[in-house]
Amino acid sequence: MEKAMRHLLRRKAEKDRPHGMHIDRRRWEAVPCKALGGYDLVLACNSLHLTQIGFVPALAKVFAARPKRVVIVTEFFSPEIRLPVRSGNYYMEYARVEQVGSAFAYNSQDEALEHWSANRGRRADTWERDEIGKKFVHRGDHFWMGDSALVGLFCWRAFQ
Repeated sequence: MEKAMRHLLRRKAEKDRPHGMHIDRRRWEAVPCKALGGYDLVLACNSLHLTQIGFVPALAKVFAARPKRVVIVTEFFSPEIRLPVRSGNYYMEYARVEQVGSAFAYNSQDEALEHWSANRGRRADTWERDEIGKKFVHRGDHFWMGDSALVGLFCWRAFQ
């Protein structure tokens, strides 16, 4: 997935030719803070919660990098996600939260239950399995489960 996202970004960048763009392939927690200076923008799309250090420390590291702007897109799935209006030398200049469609296609209902269990770290009980089964729509060769997610877009700017 990460490789595909970098490929799409690179392809778009070749078309628009932004000056000085650099794509760092390291995991966020592996990048030493001293290597983070000098960037105009740090952009994180639905990724900070996937770091081994967790969302809050990962966001703090973004601000510690001291870019001119910070843009975060994140799904609200956890109470730990609390975004500051101000953080050090940064102020939030834009915030928007939307409920968006998030449908998934599965080859079988068992595959959907495995996905559900992996996301929650436990197996579904009988009642939950029945509720999940009610959400399926069989179309073509797949089982589709409609879902939605609360997603936010947040932008911070450094004080001049």
